[in-house]
Amino acid sequence: MGITSLCLMLSTLVLHPDRSQFFSYDSITLTCGEAGNSGGWTLKRNTSFHTSQMCDSDWGVSSSATASSCVIEDAYPLDSGVYWCQSALGENGRGVNVTVTDGDVILESPGLPVTEGDEVTLLCSSKGREATPGSSATFYKDGVPLGAPTAGSVTFPKVSESDEGFYACELPAGGRSPPSWLAVNGNDRVLFARSVHVEVSVSIKSYEHGHMRSEGSIEAISFLQTY
Repeated sequence: MGITSLCLMLSTLVLHPDRSQFFSYDSITLTCGEAGNSGGWTLKRNTSFHTSQMCDSDWGVSSSATASSCVIEDAYPLDSGVYWCQSALGENGRGVNVTVTDGDVILESPGLPVTEGDEVTLLCSSKGREATPGSSATFYKDGVPLGAPTAGSVTFPKVSESDEGFYACELPAGGRSPPSWLAVNGNDRVLFARSVHVEVSVSIKSYEHGHMRSEGSIEAISFLQTY
């Protein structure tokens, strides 16, 4: 029996702009990789109409031969879904929810999970304008208002796992944004994964009334170990 392993850092899906909500016709860039290294990773998505779909001319423009980076030049609500990175070995990175709306208001919240203890600011933005911290906005967590209306933003000085939840915002003249999930990673989050390949030689024989009916073997087992 032989054991071989390959250590790799879990790929991060990078969004630009770094938020989870977009207006129709916004441009969205999605890139797999760590520190600009996207080799060996493929960007995929699940939407209401497609599963495990790679970047192609139907919805985006790939800037790499391995389809590890994709640009959605004019986003539509049909582009809403879960996006993730898949390695050449078939391991999947953490999925990121992307919402494209025809509405007039979006919540600008981090598209990727934030780290516990970081400062996080949520902004309420209206269509055709930049986020406007000076305007009055009501923020919601899990459908419940977060106190009185604020000046267009809400800040968590040191975000914690208890702050996780679905957030939305509402502007008096624009309506309410779709909800977005704010994910918070603790200090014990997984940073690395190890793909372990175990080679096994096992002879399997089946007998009936003293005569062998079949013979087979198990040659290899692969699994993903994280730490």
